Amino acid sequence: MTAPTLPAALAAAYAVVASLHLDAGLREILAPLPARDGSYAFRFGRFAVAVFPFMDGSSLWEIGATAPQTVDAAAVVARRRG
Repeated sequence: MTAPTLPAALAAAYAVVASLHLDAGLREILAPLPARDGSYAFRFGRFAVAVFPFMDGSSLWEIGATAPQTVDAAAVVARRRG
C-alpha cells in the first residue's frame, strides 16, 4: 500500500515559499524545513504536516491585524524586493 500523496497545490505552495526564502533571499518569509527527501510536507494519516522553525513573536493573525493592515504588511515586503 502506498502513502497518500499531498495535494499538488499544497506541495507547490510550500515549494514557492521555500524558494522565496532560500533563493530570493526574502528572510521575512518563514519557510518550512525540508525533509530528508527534499519535500516540505508529508502525510501523517489523513493529515498533511509541515515543520517550520520557531520564531519568537506574533503573527498578524495573533495580533488581530485587519485586512488593510495585512495588505500593508505585504506591501512592505513587496517594496523591499523593488
